[in-house]
Amino acid sequence: MEWKYFTAEGMRDHLPADTYARRQTEIRLRELFWTWGYAEVETPEIEFADVYLHERFVKQEALYKFSDPQGRLLALRYDNTVPLARLAATSGRNLSLPLRLSYIGTMFRANEPGGARNHQFEQAGVEFMGLSDLAADGEVLALAITTLQEMGLRDFQISLNQTGFYKALVDEFQLDENLAGTLPKIIDGKEFVLLDSILSSANLPSRLTSILETMMETTGSYEVLAAVRPLTENQEALSALADLQGILDYLKAAGLEEYVSIDLGLLKNLSYYTGTIFRGYVPGAGQPLLSGGRYDKLCAAFGRDLPATGFSLDLDLLSLSLKAAGLLPSDARNSEVLVYSPAQRAAALREAARRRENGTQVRLVESSSDPLTHEAEEGVTYVYIAEEKNI
Repeated sequence: MEWKYFTAEGMRDHLPADTYARRQTEIRLRELFWTWGYAEVETPEIEFADVYLHERFVKQEALYKFSDPQGRLLALRYDNTVPLARLAATSGRNLSLPLRLSYIGTMFRANEPGGARNHQFEQAGVEFMGLSDLAADGEVLALAITTLQEMGLRDFQISLNQTGFYKALVDEFQLDENLAGTLPKIIDGKEFVLLDSILSSANLPSRLTSILETMMETTGSYEVLAAVRPLTENQEALSALADLQGILDYLKAAGLEEYVSIDLGLLKNLSYYTGTIFRGYVPGAGQPLLSGGRYDKLCAAFGRDLPATGFSLDLDLLSLSLKAAGLLPSDARNSEVLVYSPAQRAAALREAARRRENGTQVRLVESSSDPLTHEAEEGVTYVYIAEEKNI
């Protein structure tokens, strides 16, 4: 077959069972977000490319780009956090603060696979804008955990960090820009051998070396904070650790602390996140199921200074996780096939209308041959109409 008959690279079709399961999941997510006070909004699937590029939020090659009739550069929606920051600074400027917003939509990423390694994938999430205190961070993280619980998942773990800890070390030890930018990628990727090599050649103070090694190797709960505090007297670093303890306290009060693990080596996108940062994983998945954190500078890029925090949930990966756990929603509604002869068409149409009014799915099959020879379909009730008096 010719290439034009297939989907483009990274794109996919969704067949009926998959589409039904996804829509049912979306309904549950919308209801959950609403009960927490998050109002759903929608942003365009097409944005001006500068929405993503002017502050280098996204690499240009990661966008699906094209031009409008006026020659202006447009892009398909890469994520929804940046567009919601734009919304908060423009069309949503008169909404009451703090803003609690939710969304569900399709994202597109070129040369940078998203959900289930696809370039097109569904994403849901929330953004809490207008508050900078730990209660906002705690609420967003608690909602992220509750979301996975409500979907039926129990075997998952959230890794949590505060980016201010590493940034304080960079300032305290006056690391050069190149090294300061390289270390987070190595530590976040758990590249132990490469870290040892760099630490050996960089001639760093032993105290910093000890802290960096601890950041990569140690995960846990309150005990991680207790182990790291004695290693630094830097007030900014200690403040970041205090923030992490405050969030743990919040989650403990909510009975959710068992799902969270402090990981000071979680250092992805430091130019984007300004405080808490977290990622959620399920066993067997090579990508995070959800991710989020605090991004207090994002809205300011669009002309409104609003602190903000939030998370996004990859619905494609969620579907795979639910399927693996036997939790994927299936369509158990009544479905019938009404098989009739041409002579009974009027009666069959009336009967189909009556059954549909009662909430039953009805498909009509007109057969001039013996209706009993119609191929059976699993999970479907067949109604055969031979003569009008039987209706």
